[in-house]
Amino acid sequence: MALVRALRGSFFCPVARHSVCCFHDNATRPPGSNPLSSSPSTSSKDKLTDEISRYVYHHRQSDSFFQHKYEAVMALEEVARRYRDEYAAFITGSSMNGVGTNTSDTDITLINRDNQAALSRSEVINFLENLKTYYEEAGNYGEINIIHGKVPLLTVRDMERDIPFDVTLDGSSAVRNTYMLQLYSACDYRVVPLIMVVKDWAKKRGIKAAHQGLLSSYGISLMVLHYLQVQQPWVVPSLHKTMKQHLYLDIMEMQNRREHDLPETPTSNNTTSLGELLCGFFRYYAAFQFEDYIIQVAEARALHSQETINPAFSSGSLKKSFVKIEEPFSKSNVSHSILKRGHFMRLRTEFVVADDALFYDSNPSLSCIGLDVPKAED
Repeated sequence: MALVRALRGSFFCPVARHSVCCFHDNATRPPGSNPLSSSPSTSSKDKLTDEISRYVYHHRQSDSFFQHKYEAVMALEEVARRYRDEYAAFITGSSMNGVGTNTSDTDITLINRDNQAALSRSEVINFLENLKTYYEEAGNYGEINIIHGKVPLLTVRDMERDIPFDVTLDGSSAVRNTYMLQLYSACDYRVVPLIMVVKDWAKKRGIKAAHQGLLSSYGISLMVLHYLQVQQPWVVPSLHKTMKQHLYLDIMEMQNRREHDLPETPTSNNTTSLGELLCGFFRYYAAFQFEDYIIQVAEARALHSQETINPAFSSGSLKKSFVKIEEPFSKSNVSHSILKRGHFMRLRTEFVVADDALFYDSNPSLSCIGLDVPKAED
């Protein structure tokens, strides 16, 4: 098995430093070449492509359900403005960025229209405590609690529509990240299915758990985007290079934009199928040198950690993180919590196991990586 993996891995980012046949054909990624070399036949991946399409159709957040959420958010904003009229409600995360499901959490952040200066932790908690009183008095909200975590938040449920919310304050970074992922999702039809499937796989395998020192949902999205950026030709480019002016709009211009409100995005010439890309994703990360390379979506590359001058990766405790994913705006390490080697080895093992499951099956299926396959409709 070790010899087989060494030979298969010879065309990709090597796991071991002594791996052979590494081609530096693309300066924007670690040593690697065709991420689909020696993998199952294209015809077998056609079946996998069909399964992915059905999976997304079955699980993706419907337009009607999003509209249901949106109406609830507008009602929530109306109550918040009774307390502070200058605040606007922004939907963030999966519910808004294009990869949401009908079971996605509904994350809301309230942004001050007039002054977006950061508040202190005590000011945020005081704001949320006062806001809690307004929701209690409104009558149609329940399960209202303040969570004193790293980022304080208010949990509240719209009892009429049966929608729970996590409400934070002044989360401008979350708004900007959400908008960026919206634009990437609009670039190519393959972005959403791949992120959705990989996230669900990671959740199923118990590695989408940043609070346990593993991957965050956002980190997984960035990993998928990086993989799509280093394809030949690219599936998505760096939007920080091609659409920078849109990524740095005034925050109020990003409020709850729907797909038809988004600007035109770059178009790919890559014709690789969803099935091929999914197999290639697991092949790429099964052999990725996580400890040596920094994933940089803003630059569309993986940079060797010895070449960086970013203090988030070159000094302090963050340098000890086994996985290095640069946040495109703040340049911080999205995966800074992966500090235990045991957690890192578990993470890498899951990628290797998924790669093996798809590679050694002559007819690869989503069931190979533990996902239920929706039945084809007649």
